[in-house]
Amino acid sequence: MAENNLMKQLSERFIAAQASMDATVGDLRVRLRGMTARIELVLADLEENGVGADCAGLAGLADDSASIERLARRLGEQQINVTEASLSALKASDPRGF
Repeated sequence: MAENNLMKQLSERFIAAQASMDATVGDLRVRLRGMTARIELVLADLEENGVGADCAGLAGLADDSASIERLARRLGEQQINVTEASLSALKASDPRGF
């Protein structure tokens, strides 16, 4: 019975990790699309109006970029953690590991 509980916990933790990673990916995609849209609008204005273009849309871009960088770093850490956990689970199934 305790073994089943352990496997259930492991499964639940992997599912929770997947949900967390999916949320990170979703947030990263939304933020990247928003930044891309802002940049494309300013670029179009620059191409059309040159020196008269309104670049105000780029205000706060550094903050957005930092947020995107943090999310990308978080996703990388999540990937490493899940890979390491998966390898640990795989080691548990290797009879030579005993």
